[in-house]
Amino acid sequence: MQPKHLTPCARAILGCCNNKAMNDTCSENLKCGAHFFDDNPCEDKFIIDALEAAKLFYEQFNAVASA
Repeated sequence: MQPKHLTPCARAILGCCNNKAMNDTCSENLKCGAHFFDDNPCEDKFIIDALEAAKLFYEQFNAVASA
């Protein structure tokens, strides 16, 4: 089974949003860039998706540790 990974943009959403605004330098440093076009990546819907992705990412390590 191939391990899940947390995408650069999910990392950027979780780490670079501040007061509903994306820090572009932070996002670019995480290799996400500004690929959101007209959408605000710091909207709740994107944050919720990024949190779910992070949850799945870290759960794979819990499964390995408990196996």
